[in-house]
Amino acid sequence: MSCKYDIINEGGRKRVRALRPFTVQGRDVCPMELGGYVYDANTLSQDGNCWIFSGSLEYPGVRVMDEAIVDMGNNLPKSNARPKATIISGNSRIMGAISFETGVSEVAQTPAMWEQGGFSITVGSIPIKPNAVTRVRIPAQLFAGTAGKVAITSTAYEARLISLDEAGIVTSATAWTVGGPSVTLTTTAPYILVDLRKVGETAITPADVTAAGVTITQAREATVRIFNSSIVPVYNGSVTAAANILRYEVMDPSGKPYQVDIQNSYLRIEGTFDAGNALRANADFIKVNYNLVLTPNAAHYILGTYRNTNINTPASVNVAEYRKNRFDVSDCPNFEFSSVVFPDMAAMYASGKTFYFRGCNMPAGSAIHYYDPKVNVWDNIDFTKASEHLGKTLPKQAQTILVSSTVEGMYRLYCNADDKVFGMLVQDYASVENMGYGALESSYDSVVYSDCVLDGVFNIIGCNVFGGTLGGASKVQSTVQDAVEINGNFRIEGNAQIEDTPLKGTGYIGGNAELKNGKVEGYIYMQDNAKYIPAEVETPQTIRRLVMTDNSKVLKQRSGAGSVFSAEMHNNALMDASVVVSTGGSFLKMADNSMLKRSDTVNVLVVSGRLEMRDNASITGLGVVTTYGDVELVGNFNLSAGSRTIYGKHRIASPDEVNKPELPPTKKTW
Repeated sequence: MSCKYDIINEGGRKRVRALRPFTVQGRDVCPMELGGYVYDANTLSQDGNCWIFSGSLEYPGVRVMDEAIVDMGNNLPKSNARPKATIISGNSRIMGAISFETGVSEVAQTPAMWEQGGFSITVGSIPIKPNAVTRVRIPAQLFAGTAGKVAITSTAYEARLISLDEAGIVTSATAWTVGGPSVTLTTTAPYILVDLRKVGETAITPADVTAAGVTITQAREATVRIFNSSIVPVYNGSVTAAANILRYEVMDPSGKPYQVDIQNSYLRIEGTFDAGNALRANADFIKVNYNLVLTPNAAHYILGTYRNTNINTPASVNVAEYRKNRFDVSDCPNFEFSSVVFPDMAAMYASGKTFYFRGCNMPAGSAIHYYDPKVNVWDNIDFTKASEHLGKTLPKQAQTILVSSTVEGMYRLYCNADDKVFGMLVQDYASVENMGYGALESSYDSVVYSDCVLDGVFNIIGCNVFGGTLGGASKVQSTVQDAVEINGNFRIEGNAQIEDTPLKGTGYIGGNAELKNGKVEGYIYMQDNAKYIPAEVETPQTIRRLVMTDNSKVLKQRSGAGSVFSAEMHNNALMDASVVVSTGGSFLKMADNSMLKRSDTVNVLVVSGRLEMRDNASITGLGVVTTYGDVELVGNFNLSAGSRTIYGKHRIASPDEVNKPELPPTKKTW
């Protein structure tokens, strides 16, 4: 087939001109129609229907092929470092002024970067490397991306810059130039070679490179592949200065060749016609719909791999970083990439981690992610389910706010002070609105559901659950100034109410349970209508084991420094009197309608060993019982006056049976 275009010279620039009619992506191209500007005949393929309607692609490495179209609406040439290759293929569309660029680096040369010998060159040929004692050279060609420079500061040396095309053929060379404080050699070739000699051409070695003060500016060797994708730069006016054309700059700090892919994607990039517009990206976009609004004169950095995702960025994220493996985002219907969502971006990058978002929904206003050293993966989270209270501050705790978490529907407390620490998961702001804390980080493994309220100042330590499965309206309240400690593994839910009670150990408090002014250390279980509301005492006993269910109640607690309380309450059992359960494994169990009741603070019961009260057994009035051993008080046992001391293993239904003579037990009856 005949050529579809030729190249004409227009004021020293190369411009394509159609030679025959054809159609590409629904647009007609007529014979003799002028198109955009190219570097050479390799820029636009003669195959397929690809076409450059307008724009400047006057730099090496660009390839427009297949059914791709380029229509920049602006033919201004621009001189910046260019990628090794920019391949626009498939049904891709470049619909607005854009300049594909790469980063550059100035490298101060050391002897290790050079070798003995020079170059023998002829324009149009491959350079030859002869041996020479009067010259040193760089061992291999360097990628310059049209922005190559060589600076040499010493007047005792002279350098030569050799320009090469993409095939490694010499295109030109500078004259040997004596160095000096402001001496720099430049080229717009894609590749360069450099050799060095002393003035007077005396013997030289690579060690002389240091004294010569040589610095070489080279470009990052990047490849940009755009396949079946649209890149649409949009401006709020007509761009009349080349400096204001959108810079799509691909960068990587590794110094090794690298590639970025844009496949089956749509990138809409809004810029300002009279300001600088820079997008610095080391990112792959695969089936991505990306809408970006650039901040004038501020570079926007985006890194990572994005797949099957809609991305929105309302303003430039001006945190410099170039490593591709920072974000890995896949299958997210909405993903807000902004400084509002990621206010701690610098710390995230400094961590060296990859941050994974998989199957998440994170539209504008739905998330705030500070850097949490424990977190770098978010799976299948709809962040809109915990967005209403984002950023709200705890009135009692300065700089403590609600931020996004890794659990759908939950926030996490975060202190944005110098220490920058995270705390427990929270479902609703109202649960912690009146809460303060002693040390936030110790609560990290705890969670507060919306049906529980923490009111007061607490030290929450370990894995504790407040609210959740039973519903209701549980509450933990502290009325004292010092932080009340909740330490261990507690679940508090239902309509449970806890006030001024340090909790330490393991416990469950649920149903309509109510715990107040007690000291817990060990194991506790409360459910249904159980209560534990002893009167306040200076030195409350420590609860080592307490199980309360049904309508059982404990309404009074004795003062006993260092002593413990170990009991189990069921049914309608009532304890409204001071009780001593001695240390060393002693235990009290009350069930059915058993009752302990006394109006004063005298101990109604002292247990050494094990005591079980059930049926209608009771000790009331002025009665006092002391037990040693394994005792059961059953039936209608009632002691309302006097005292009884019971030794051994007995089952007693009446005070009259206490210490009644019995035959010693046999092995069988024991």
